[in-house]
Amino acid sequence: ITHFDYLNYRYRNMVVNGEISEGNFNGKFQVKDPNLSLLFDGIASFGADTSKYVFKAKVDSANLYAMNLVKDSLAQYKGSLDIDFTYLDAEHWEGRIDLFDLHYRNSKKQFAFNDVNIKSLGLDSLKELIVKSDMVDAQLKGSYSYAGLAQFFEQKIKRYQLPQNQRGQGISPPEFSFDLWVKDAQDLSQSLLSQLLIEPGTHLN
Repeated sequence: ITHFDYLNYRYRNMVVNGEISEGNFNGKFQVKDPNLSLLFDGIASFGADTSKYVFKAKVDSANLYAMNLVKDSLAQYKGSLDIDFTYLDAEHWEGRIDLFDLHYRNSKKQFAFNDVNIKSLGLDSLKELIVKSDMVDAQLKGSYSYAGLAQFFEQKIKRYQLPQNQRGQGISPPEFSFDLWVKDAQDLSQSLLSQLLIEPGTHLN
């Protein structure tokens, strides 16, 4: 494939070796673009209601800004993935995502993970999400949406940065339970929550 256009960016130097039939791809896909070096090997099935992904991928380099994926001009990513999951929509998916040697940086921060293991159970309203990494381990159970969780935890963090008398009531929490174990507090604070100081061995539930 000589080129492919997406989000006003032209990808070049792509090679496909596999089979495509009725919304299913099984094979290898390689990109050697100046702003993306990628190797994909596996299966991607795009059904009308359900999609299935079983593949391994390695990104040697990705200039996210040059490909018009983000607005930060210094955003860079590289890493490897091993994925096996079923996808209905952004709120309903089940399976596992394993990330290896993950490196990301932008103009404000950078972080690296040796291994990140994500497991999701439940395609209906009741879900369980398990995350294990060298920085933090976490487990979520209950009836929740990922958008609702993001909003809830974002507000929690902002409230704890304010004096007690200025925190207000806050939004109603989603129906879930969680356990969070912090392993590498320094890297977690610097990478994700630079405004907070987190003690090593912190356990939240």
